[in-house]
Amino acid sequence: MLKGLNLAYGYGNITLFEGINIEVHPGKFTVIIGPNGAGKTTLLKILAGLLKPKYGTVQLNEKEIFLLPAKVRARMLAYVSQEPETLRDYSVWDTVMMGRYPYQGFLGLETNKDFQAVKKAIETVGLAGYEERTLLSLSGGERQRVYLARALAQEADYILLDEPTNHLDLFYQVKILSLLKDLAAQGKGILAVLHDLNLASFFADKLYLFSAGKLITGEAKNVLTFENIYKAYQEPALVVNHPVLNIPQILPLIVNRVSDGKKKVHIIGGGGMAGSIMLRESQQGAKISAGVLNKSDSDWQTAKALGAEVVEEEPFSPISEESYQRLLEVIKKADKIVVAPVPIGPGNLKNIEALLEVEPKKIFIVKPEEMEKRDYSGGRATYIVNSLIKAGAQRYPEA
Repeated sequence: MLKGLNLAYGYGNITLFEGINIEVHPGKFTVIIGPNGAGKTTLLKILAGLLKPKYGTVQLNEKEIFLLPAKVRARMLAYVSQEPETLRDYSVWDTVMMGRYPYQGFLGLETNKDFQAVKKAIETVGLAGYEERTLLSLSGGERQRVYLARALAQEADYILLDEPTNHLDLFYQVKILSLLKDLAAQGKGILAVLHDLNLASFFADKLYLFSAGKLITGEAKNVLTFENIYKAYQEPALVVNHPVLNIPQILPLIVNRVSDGKKKVHIIGGGGMAGSIMLRESQQGAKISAGVLNKSDSDWQTAKALGAEVVEEEPFSPISEESYQRLLEVIKKADKIVVAPVPIGPGNLKNIEALLEVEPKKIFIVKPEEMEKRDYSGGRATYIVNSLIKAGAQRYPEA
């Protein structure tokens, strides 16, 4: 196992991170994610033995990595940097052959095993036929694959990669990450720094998210939450569950406001039925609020991502009297109330009953004529909606 124990690093009086513990297990694909400048590359270099920490230790198979001879360490661990420096215009073959250095003797003579390892590595990354091409004649993505091939030729138990999909198109991003996943399945320990959260969610067995100098760790479903992402990146994003793969997918939210946000709009929704309404009203310049919504509901995430005031309830809980009173306070201050086409049952009926306490003319209901189809409250919700329409509530215009 490759382990970093209580690692710290900084520049002068500035601490980049401290108290970092990380493990890379054989047979697992581990990924480090986080915002720019968080210390991902620095941590990777420390784990590779290329940079000494301020304090803390790195162990490779229970041995202190900085005490291992260079060739011994190179047989155990390979490192691929984000932007390898091309000092000379070597051929693809010669560059990949450099990965065999740990196995060569004093004279650097190449064996048949070296040739076979290089040939296999080049074929694996899809560069067969490029052997005589020089590095400077290749695109950035092609060079990136050459450096990955060099690491594969090294035949190390652990491979550390800084942005291995850098410069690659979508096809080769998936191909390279699939290759790394296969290598992990064959028993190698793979650690990669990635910026794409969705690729990380799909491929990683374990994630380490840099957040405020600390690491949040676990499976994607536990790490890639709205709260964790917002804390780490200081930007809102929707986190939705992939309907087939059952993994979190991250969708950034970009809101272009067209007015000053003085108009207050409260939105009643749930289960993702109000997301587009929130975005639409926000883009039109409204200051939005939402609720009552259960925490972690997709509409709750959208509202939080848009910076809305949210009247919230615990997950899977009915609306409490406390939340109901809070809802009344919020909707009475609203200039407009929009009711999304959400199913209504005993657990969220108070959202509809609260509408009886405000002026009907400022209430806008999406498809009120279909309320009966989504009414699971014994008809109470339908009765209230019909009464509000008769009293002056309006149909919310569809986009």
